[in-house]
Amino acid sequence: MKISTCFLVVILAPLLLSCGTPPRSSQEVPRNLVIIVSDSLRYDIIGAYGGAAHTPNIDHLIATGTSFQHAYSCAPRTLPSSVGMMTAHIPASYPLTEKKKGVRARYLVPDSEVLFPELFKAAGFEATAFVANPNAYVSNNMQGFTLLPTDTKITPEQEQRVKPITRKIRADLRYHQTYRFVDYLLTRPDDTKFISLIWIDDPHVPYTPPEDFKKQIKADPAQLPRSFDQYAWAKPFMQYTDAEKQYSKALYTKEVESMDERVGFILAALRQRGLLKDTIVMFTADHGEQFGENDHVGHGNSYFQTLLHVPLIFSGPGIPRGKTITANVSQMDISRTLHDLFELPAPEPAGSSFAGLLGGKSTYKPHDFYFTGIHPKSTEYTDALLLNNDKLIARQDGSFLLFRLDKDPLEKRSIWPDGIPKKDKEIVNRILSFRQRTSKIRKEIETAYEEGEKSINRPRSFETKSTIQKLKSLGYIK
Repeated sequence: MKISTCFLVVILAPLLLSCGTPPRSSQEVPRNLVIIVSDSLRYDIIGAYGGAAHTPNIDHLIATGTSFQHAYSCAPRTLPSSVGMMTAHIPASYPLTEKKKGVRARYLVPDSEVLFPELFKAAGFEATAFVANPNAYVSNNMQGFTLLPTDTKITPEQEQRVKPITRKIRADLRYHQTYRFVDYLLTRPDDTKFISLIWIDDPHVPYTPPEDFKKQIKADPAQLPRSFDQYAWAKPFMQYTDAEKQYSKALYTKEVESMDERVGFILAALRQRGLLKDTIVMFTADHGEQFGENDHVGHGNSYFQTLLHVPLIFSGPGIPRGKTITANVSQMDISRTLHDLFELPAPEPAGSSFAGLLGGKSTYKPHDFYFTGIHPKSTEYTDALLLNNDKLIARQDGSFLLFRLDKDPLEKRSIWPDGIPKKDKEIVNRILSFRQRTSKIRKEIETAYEEGEKSINRPRSFETKSTIQKLKSLGYIK
């Protein structure tokens, strides 16, 4: 049987009115789109937000654009987060395959779904993606994008074109992903509209900033008795001394600064080509990172704010400068928002548009944010729900944590200390309803897939030698 995108929208998307922007003149409609995703970036590390990292290029996007103060990922790790971001559907509504020897787990996103890159492509845009983390594209969730290589160094000819912008060419392969993207921007034809995604795999573990960034860290070697690899992987972080914790966090901070440098290269290339005047730049992260907050380290193992609260910035034509929006927004609504910002023709993607907020309209209606996708090896939590300022986290033993984020933003004290719901049980009913609806859709897709429905996720192999090496470097496989 065929599972239509419309069916998913009816079940999962909030029943909201369209919040698009009013029709604009052709001069006001942006021509191009660049999406920058930073892997494992905390919201509160960014310099303009009072963070420890020196991030002049991200700060520039904030100053020249609109920043969302309360943007949320839909999951605490890349695999489900990327699915929600690209499909506008709850990741748990898709079947999740089991990890087997030589084959990684992935969500089964049907080929029949029409994702926002496909809508842009149908409207005459060139659509390309430079994705460094394979977990971000393995679930068939990049439909419409042409995935370009990121695992090889650029050629001497490309070096000549890129070096005037980057000033030097590092040997670090992570930089060559950005060099390749910069070269794409410098050499692409002027007469073609484009959307392009670059997914930078920093500051993901291991925290290994370039040597010149690392040298900026002031630390006493006598207080760092462990190997560098241990600090780079933040293991075992909870057993560290205060000096060791500070060093591991400093490595993360310097990786953030290294990532920001690469963002600067992208902006410089757009500026050199004269593209900034008609290109929207969107910057975000797939999830955050934990350093002992709520007794957790890394990512993928909880639903606390340090993982789900992410930066989201828009800068470019038609976007207000220096504006901060305080409404809660979800990354699952990005696709519908981009559809409205670029005034693309029907069909409309799933989700709700917050384009009106960018245009000064208050038409984006608050709705429940349902969080799933915790790592299968996690034994503590199952899912979570955000309703306005109320944050519910469900434990595997059937108990719940409830936080009022306006009064307890660090989630220090649950309103239900014993984990048993007392008042305000409606939020529990809502999370149970989400579970039922996502389970129903997931079973529909599983049935169709088992029956051999061709529209359901044609098998695709991403297990190349370079991909496996990349996954090992990120700690996903051994």
